[in-house]
Amino acid sequence: MKIKKLHLQIATGVLIFCLIVAGITLMKNKQKMTTLEQSYSEKLKKEQTKQNQLVTENKMLKTEVQAVKSNEQEKNSQNFDSISYQFIENYTTYATKNISNKRETLLKIANDTVVNKIVPEQQVADIASQLTSNKKDKNIYSSDLTFESKLLTSKIYRDVTGNDSCDYFALVTYEVSGASGKSEQQVMLEYSLDKSVDGKIKVVSFDYHTSVN
Repeated sequence: MKIKKLHLQIATGVLIFCLIVAGITLMKNKQKMTTLEQSYSEKLKKEQTKQNQLVTENKMLKTEVQAVKSNEQEKNSQNFDSISYQFIENYTTYATKNISNKRETLLKIANDTVVNKIVPEQQVADIASQLTSNKKDKNIYSSDLTFESKLLTSKIYRDVTGNDSCDYFALVTYEVSGASGKSEQQVMLEYSLDKSVDGKIKVVSFDYHTSVN
């Protein structure tokens, strides 16, 4: 009986020990799992925060890119407008005695076809001949050497047709004076500007109508 009782006690002790070890192991595993879950949760939060930050940065980048594009388009339009205004001013403001200067200035902002339509090269030569000759040649273009004009008002409208071209029309009033007196003139101008591959902007076509009310 004593031996059986001893065996029972030993078995009970072993069982208790096993239960204790199992409990300790279970607690350790539970703590480990909790730690792993917390670590994973923290990493997940960090990744989510990082992703949110990347999304925000991407939105900001898109906004910045769009702003750059808008600025470039605005700058492009301003460059076209600048040449447009120069063209209107040089078309309406000049003196016969300085007609060659008008042609030279226009050649910087318009192609040859447009310039020859406004100030033909022969006209410049004929006026120069008038200014230097005491005799009036019947074959030369007769001009009022006292003629002058200046821009008074202009309303200019732009129709953007692309990054490299713009169409304009303008309602212009300018004052003319000369041998026949002084008066105001009104015209409607239609003209187109193109940008070449080297970035230069010029007037490439031009027409005008004098019956503006």
